[in-house]
Amino acid sequence: MEQLTVKKQIKRSLPIAFESLINILMTLVDTLVIATLGVEAVGANGAMGVVLNFMQMSIQTIHVSNNTLVSKAVGEENREKVGLATGMQL
Repeated sequence: MEQLTVKKQIKRSLPIAFESLINILMTLVDTLVIATLGVEAVGANGAMGVVLNFMQMSIQTIHVSNNTLVSKAVGEENREKVGLATGMQL
């Protein structure tokens, strides 16, 4: 198995960091555009942001849990568990 170094991990993490930066910039631009509509619109945007953040957090939690199950099954070389966790027949 290939050794995972810090340099390789950073190289793999850059696209994720870039995606997060793009999401932050999109949110900033959206808020600036909505700010032209008035205070009520900005308040509604902020309230909805809390709901969307909660939904995203829930989905990410499921994603991380599923990755853990898949990694464990792959480590055990249990193709049946991998298929159950991914929803694919292997």
